[in-house]
This record gives sequence, C-alpha cells and structure tokens, in this order.
Amino acid sequence: MKKGSFNINATLLVFIFSFFMLQEGRGEVLSPEKFNTHLRWNIYVPQDKLVIEKRLGKLLFKSLDTKIIDDLKKDLEATKSENPYLTNFTYLSPEEAGGSPVIQINLKTDNVEAFSFYRDSENKYIVDFWIDEAAPVNAPQPIISRADEPAKKSLKKVVVKKEIEAQKIEIKKVGEDKSEKGFDKNLAGYRDFRYGAAFFWDYKALMPKFDQGINIERKAPDFLYPIKDREFQKDEKEAHLQLSTNLYRKAKYGLMYKSIKLYEQKYGNDANTDLNEYLKANAILMENLKNGNSEPEKMAISMLEGIAERTKNYDMAKAILKYSIAYYMSKNENIKSLTYCKKLYVKSKENFDYEESKIAAEGILNSLAALNQADQISDLLSEKTIQKLLGEQTRISYYIFVNLNLGKIDEVIRTWEEKSKNFQGAIDATILFNVAESYFRRGKYENALKLYDRFNADYSFYTESAKARLRMALIFEIIEKPVKETLALYKYAIDRSQDLNVRYEAQIRYAALRTIRNLNPSKEDLESRVFLKNPFPTNKLVDVNLKKLLWLVRLRTFIVSEEYRKALTYLRVIPQTSMKPFEARVFEADGAEVIYGLLKEYYLKADYPEVIRVWEVYKEKFIDKVALDPEANYIVAKSYLNMGLVDGFDRILTEFETFKEQPEKTFPNWIERSKYRDLSLLLVELQLSRNIRNKNWNDANANVRSIEAKQPGNNRINYYDGIIAFQQKKYKEAITSLEKYFVAKNDNDLFDSVEVAELLRAYTDSIYESGDLNRFIKVSKALLSDTNSLNDGTAYMNSIRERIHYLLIESIAATGDKSFELEGEIKKFKSYFKKSLYQGRMNYLLAMALLGLDRVVEGQQMLNQIVKDETVSDYIKELARSELSFLKLKERKI
Repeated sequence: MKKGSFNINATLLVFIFSFFMLQEGRGEVLSPEKFNTHLRWNIYVPQDKLVIEKRLGKLLFKSLDTKIIDDLKKDLEATKSENPYLTNFTYLSPEEAGGSPVIQINLKTDNVEAFSFYRDSENKYIVDFWIDEAAPVNAPQPIISRADEPAKKSLKKVVVKKEIEAQKIEIKKVGEDKSEKGFDKNLAGYRDFRYGAAFFWDYKALMPKFDQGINIERKAPDFLYPIKDREFQKDEKEAHLQLSTNLYRKAKYGLMYKSIKLYEQKYGNDANTDLNEYLKANAILMENLKNGNSEPEKMAISMLEGIAERTKNYDMAKAILKYSIAYYMSKNENIKSLTYCKKLYVKSKENFDYEESKIAAEGILNSLAALNQADQISDLLSEKTIQKLLGEQTRISYYIFVNLNLGKIDEVIRTWEEKSKNFQGAIDATILFNVAESYFRRGKYENALKLYDRFNADYSFYTESAKARLRMALIFEIIEKPVKETLALYKYAIDRSQDLNVRYEAQIRYAALRTIRNLNPSKEDLESRVFLKNPFPTNKLVDVNLKKLLWLVRLRTFIVSEEYRKALTYLRVIPQTSMKPFEARVFEADGAEVIYGLLKEYYLKADYPEVIRVWEVYKEKFIDKVALDPEANYIVAKSYLNMGLVDGFDRILTEFETFKEQPEKTFPNWIERSKYRDLSLLLVELQLSRNIRNKNWNDANANVRSIEAKQPGNNRINYYDGIIAFQQKKYKEAITSLEKYFVAKNDNDLFDSVEVAELLRAYTDSIYESGDLNRFIKVSKALLSDTNSLNDGTAYMNSIRERIHYLLIESIAATGDKSFELEGEIKKFKSYFKKSLYQGRMNYLLAMALLGLDRVVEGQQMLNQIVKDETVSDYIKELARSELSFLKLKERKI
C-alpha cells in the first residue's frame, strides 16, 4: 500500500457513509443509528451550544440557542419510532422551563442507561442508550460508553520509557460485537472496557502548594525572628538579657528560665517582657521537638499568640503569626489558620510590607480552599488589592481547586477554557491536574489526556504524577487505543509509582486487561494475575475503592475461567449491601451470568433437579435484578418439562409470556448466547417441546411453521421437522430433515445430553428402519468413531451409543461375509458395554464370526459357553445349540 493511501480510503469511506446517512433522511441536527446492542444519536451542534444532563429516568437537552432546541424537536418528531430504550419526549418552552427551552427524553425503564460525550473532530455530540448499565458521571464509575469512529485530533507524546507516540483516538461502540464489519482492529480479540477492571473513581483535587516559610517539625519561631545579641556593656539589664540569650543558645533551658525569673523579680514588667516571654516559648518548642512531648506545645503557642497581640515589634509579631499559621495548617485547623492569615494581612498592610501581604493573602486563599468556601474565595479574588498582590494563575488555581472539591465540574472547565488563553509560560501544576481531572470526570478524555501528559512532563517530581500516569493508561484503555500501548502505560505507572495505592490499582487494571478482557490469554498472560496479590505490608487494604476493584477483577477471573462454583462462593462473601446501588448492580449483573453458567452446565449434563435448585435459590438474588435473560428462563422451563413437572413448566411459561414488552439483557454476556433465538422464538420452542412430549403432532407442526415464518433461515426448523417425522415413523422425511440440520448445524444451539442422544437415535434408527444397511453402517461408524465426544457420562447417552453400536453389528452380520470386521466391532462393543443386555447376542455373533474365519475350535468353545450361561436367553441358547448340531453333522460328513 502506498504511503497516504489509508487516509484517502478513510476519507472516501467517510464520504460514502455521510452520503448514505443523508439518503436515509438525517435531520439538520439529529441523526440516529441503530445497533444490535444499543441506540446512538449523533447531534450536530457546537459543543458550547448544548448541555446534556442525565437525571433519574430522564435525559435533558438544554440550550440558550432556541433554534437548536427547535431543530432538535423537529428531528425527534420526524424520527419517532418504537424502541426498547425510550418512550417519548417533552418540549418545555422558555416560559415553562423558567429560562432556556428544554427537551426532556423519557427513558423506557430503570434498566436503560445513557452516556454522552463530544467528538471535536466531527463537531457532534454522541449519545448512546443501552440496557443494564449504571455509571454516574461524578462518582466512581463502573461502566463508560464509547464511540465508533477515530477522532482526528493528535496528541502530545506520552512520556513512557520508549515515548509511545500517541495516535489518533479510536473509540468503539458500546457492546459492539467483535464479528461486526469494521470492528476496531486495536481491540480485536478483546472484550470491551466494561468487562475488565470497570470501576474507577474520582481522585482528590490537588491543593495549591503554600510555602509556609518554616518547617515546624524542626524549627521554632526564632528561625523567623532570630534572638539578637544585646548591648551587654550598656547596663545591667542588657547584661542579664545577654545571659538569658546565651543560655538559650546553649539549650540550657532550665538555667535560662531561672535567669529570666530573676530578671522579672529584679526589674518587673518592662519593655523586655515580650522578649523574655518569646525566649520561654521558643525554649518550650525546642525542648518539645527534642523530646516529642505534645502537651507543652499548646502552652507555647498560647504564649506566642499573647505576644503577637500586644507587641509593638512588627518583625516579632510577623514571625509569630507566620509560625502560628504554619502550626495550625499542619494540624488542619483551617479556621484558626485563616484567622492568623487575616491578622498577618492586616499588620503587613499597616506596615506597608507588601511582600508579607502577598504571603498572607495566599494563606487566606489556602485556608478558605481547605474549608471549601467557594463564594468567599470568589469575593476575595474580585478585590483589586488581591489582584495586584497575587498572580493570575495563583488566584485561578485556588478557584479551580475549591470548585472541583465541591463537584462544580462545569465551572472548572469553563474557567480553564476562558482563562487559559491568557496564560504565558509554565502553567501551575494544580491547574493542570485539577482541570485534567475535571475533563476526565466529564468523559472528555482527549482533553484530559493532553493535560495529564503535560502535568507529567512538567511536574514529574510531584507525588500526584503517579495518579496522572495511571489516568493516562486508563484513558488509553477506555478509548480503546492499541492494547500494547495501553499495557506499556500501565507498566510504566507500576514501575514509576511510589504511591502503593496507585501502584496496586495499576497492577489490578493491567492484570484485568491481559487476562479478563483478553479472549485468548496465553500462559504468560495468565501469569500476570500474580499482580492481584495484596502488596500491603499488613495485607490489609484500606482504600475502599481499591477493595471493590479487586473484588470485581478476582470475581471475573473465575467467570472467564468458567469456574462458576468458585465464582459463586466468592460472590457470596462480597459485602454488596454496603455498596452504592450502582456498584452493587455490577456485581449482581455478573452474578446473574454466574448463575446462568451453572444453569447451562447442569442443563447440558441433563441434571435437571440441580438446574431447578440453583434457579429457585438464586433467582431473586441475581436473575431478577437484571434485564430479562431469555435463555436462562428457557433452560429452567425445559428442565421442568423434562422432569415431568408440568406445573413448574407452565408457571415459567406464563412468566415468560409477560416479558414480551421488556427489553432483553445485552450486558454483561460473559457466556455466549445463540444469535438465532430471541424471546418470541424461545416461547414457541417451549410450546413445541410440550406438544412433542404430549404427541400433539398437529400443534407441533404448527409451532415449527411459526418458527419458519418468524425466521426462515433458522436451522432448528430442520431439527424439529426431523424429530417429529421420526416420532410419526416417517423415516425418509426424518432422514432428509436431520441431514439438512447436520450440514448447517449452529455451534450455539443449546442441546442437553438427552436431546443430543434423541437426535442421534432419531437419525440412526430412521436409516436402520428404512432398510438401507450399507448407509446405516457408514453413518453409525462415523458417529461411533469419536467415542469421547459422544460419551458425556450420562446413562441415556450411553444407552443410545450402545443401541447404535448393537445395530451396527447386526447390520454388518446381515450384509454377508464380513467376519473379520464383525469380530473387531464385537470386541469393541464388549469392552465398552460390559454389562450390556446384548452380551449373549454379541457372544453368539462373535462365535459365528470365528467360524466364518475357520477358527472352528474357538467358535465351538464360545457356543458351548453360551449354552451353559444361565444369563443368556433361551432363544440365543437354541441358536447356539442348532449351530453346534450343524457343526457335528458337518464333521461326520467329512
């Protein structure tokens, strides 16, 4: 392929796609697309012109541009049709909505979920509707939907060991079938994101760093306001003060205290009282740092605060206030730190110390941000003095931080998009991280990826860079970039993270992608599950979000390994009742699949009592919590019918019929279902099974014709025609229909071992009864050649195999001189079916085969054994005696 040909072809495909969309009558604003698994709306409007909000059971479209809402209303009316996701929509005029016009979409059931995002490359919103999905945008999110076309915007280089070049974002449809034409090649062989480590949660907003000017774990206030030497030659007072100062410097705090006490007794309260108190407070703090005693610390702080209130020495007061601010900030006593920041701000302004005013102003912002006081921050930032003291990025960093903390995501994004155009040079770390997190929470992954990338490039020394690296890997996984690149980013996050929580989250997601989403994991892939081992020294996970993610991934390792009993045992100990509803729902949905796996496993083995037991025990806990699963209900109904429990069958059938209007389950489907059997067909099949069991052939034939009318290409029509014809002894018709079925057999057909056995019996008996022995021999040999696949351990299948093998031997015996072949088949039969009722007949035919091979002595011995064997029927004994008599006559003649 020539360079550039891919882009030309892609452009051509986009043109053709657009042409057909226009031919289908796409409106000016709205263009719907229907998929097997979901409904998609493409809404062609500028991103800032439309707001889409999800509320309980509703989806709201708002815009200040009334024309957009009016056009959307017209398109909705033009495209209105029945679907399992929506019921209707309501238009609210500006007067009714109390402002701008609103379109309200009413979702059909609580199981319907919607997810929207904007694709810049095509200037459109994408809204996906699907069944059985739950993921609030501003909360820990188990499931995220995605789009199907590659976005055109390129990204910066992602900082990894080999600097993976970020390619054009390629995003896939929700629940897209990997067999569908045009499936994203990056994800070929992998389940979509919802099937992996599907929980993720909000990271805490990054607080702007405030330089307190002192490390209170090592320093006392004298670091900010040093105690200077006195003019000790001046007079006795100064000499005494110098003595106290020297004792302080030598850390002889006891002697210093005595010296100060003598000074106070001698001179009383004078101009040096504040200095002496300052010495005492510093001594207490230094002794406290040395011994780790926390009690005297409060006394020292109280002493310092008293000095700051009364002293006329600005430098001393400034030092004490700065120390107090640092102290209270370290204790997270934000109200007190705010109080002292305000005091420092007032004193510094009174003394025209604008450098300290700047520090105090930022301290006020820091304390207000810690208290989530968005309104007060907004008011403070509007003051001209603050605007002069603090740089624009500093002011905006606090505003963004507190709004993100309060969940005002749109305000954060609005502020960034409005103000970032004026930023010059390096951008504040907290702005980059917090805006990236806001974009991530809103599902605007391209925007988030760029900012996380820039944060890592400029601020890799921040501890939060580990979270940014992990977010980048997670975004790659969500938007379905090539798996190799995503795994490389997860590895990088694991290798470079010093935060054990972040590293473990990366390990869990890495193992999930390689071993759960991967449809065909290799031995090396499965070895990566060692990453799920708890790395914490106490072996106890504290982070509740990590716990839930780990539980989900471990449960899913059992599911993909088809270890359904282990999965159910593990699921029962997960505390779902303590989870948020949408989180518990994910486990319930996976639990429903575990139950379906057990039902199918028991059903295929014809263990019908166990099918019914599992259904009755777990139906309410799991099955009823998710959307309708037609095949699970079908399995249970057939099990009741096969056990002859008609009342149970009728109950399930009645419930089944009431489900016609309900949407069927599309996610999660860990276990493959038949693509050719929808709810209406399964209902007809259940009625058909009952009619076959009751030998109501006319009704049974009517059921088959009903299936044919609904789905003409359904291969099960041939199966049922063959079974019905066999039961009516129309052997040639049965052979024709069953051979059509075998030729076009679908691997997804759900047959239990009894049905498979009945199928083999119907086919082989029909050929045998038709009298075509040569054909019967050929067919039965083919069926019996792979004994392992036929022998599923059930008694009924074993009896059918025994019958086919017996009829094969009889057919060989009836076709002429094939004694050698007959001997071999009989010996196989005797080894396979040692307790067979046909043993006497087999021994007689074996004796005849030996005689046919001129092994007369062996043949006579076998015939004599038959005559003496009390378990052999009289009829077989008579045949053996006749043959022995014939041999005697033959000997005399010779």
